[in-house]
Amino acid sequence: MSSATVHAHVAAWVGGTPVPIAEVDAQLDRLRAGPHAGLLPVADSAEGRQLRRWATQVVVTRHLLELESAARGLAPAHRVEAVVPDRAAAMELGGIVAHVLAHSPPAQTVFAEVTRSVHATAEDVASYYSRNGDEFADSTGRPQPLENVAGDIARSLTSSLRRRCFVDWLDRRRAALVRLEPGYEHPGDPHQPDATHRH
Repeated sequence: MSSATVHAHVAAWVGGTPVPIAEVDAQLDRLRAGPHAGLLPVADSAEGRQLRRWATQVVVTRHLLELESAARGLAPAHRVEAVVPDRAAAMELGGIVAHVLAHSPPAQTVFAEVTRSVHATAEDVASYYSRNGDEFADSTGRPQPLENVAGDIARSLTSSLRRRCFVDWLDRRRAALVRLEPGYEHPGDPHQPDATHRH
């Protein structure tokens, strides 16, 4: 098979390994067979091409995290703590990363490994409490003492810090290991022809 023929069937490359267009098509087929199929754009429209780019990013991100898991010798564990517990967490991660973390045990394992040493400090907790004490009012409207809520604040801040750490790390790994073929660019890339956000 010639190099041109190989490229004709490839959407992207992750660490030099091709990601077949067929995998992107399968991801799109799952979306179009799902509960929100009626909300999805027509395939050959600009919006449909953007959905294809989004699906490409999902597939590529999953491949990248599986590659990282294998390189680190990580065995996918039982489901780790909920990385995407709510909409706010999904927004911190971004829709693509949130989708992959919600469905891929290897990705969850890499998340746990990469962010293992990230913890909110006592200073972080005290600062958050001083700025948001009204969030912790008791039934009388008085703020609860810091020592009563410090654990909850620390857990919430740590989860948020871990998500941000992971996104930063993943962006660097993508830049180093991922190459996208024309037509499969990131949907937010302002240089691709269907981009709607331009500067």
